[in-house]
Amino acid sequence: SIYKQTTKNLAAMASAPEGPAAMHGVPDSLRSWWSRIDPLELTRMSEASGRTAVIKHVARLLQPGERVLELGCGPGILAREAERPDIVGVDMSPAMIAEASKHMDTAVVENILEYFPSDCPDTVVICNVMEPYSEEVRRLLFSH
Repeated sequence: SIYKQTTKNLAAMASAPEGPAAMHGVPDSLRSWWSRIDPLELTRMSEASGRTAVIKHVARLLQPGERVLELGCGPGILAREAERPDIVGVDMSPAMIAEASKHMDTAVVENILEYFPSDCPDTVVICNVMEPYSEEVRRLLFSH
């Protein structure tokens, strides 16, 4: 993989259902929701709400050979729709990462606000993720 980083294996992720230790900036309500939602249910909700259509549009915009990082990858819908297992996914939910790993070669349990890749990606995707965060957190994230 072009990303030279230490990733946890799926067995270790499954044994840590609480997700990453550092959750700075993540609203309690969001953390609670992510700990309860089933990845397949999120996929169904995304399809029913039209969010999958947005993700399909984003998938069509990705260029071949681009190093893509998806922050808040959920169950890996972007990698699945783009047919791009090389997309690196980051999500705070071990259950989402377990599902995303079916579509991605590298999927990391981490707080998207604290994740720093060792190699610079060409494209970073944050799709259908930032709505629950405060304006201050969104401003901070998008200023980088």
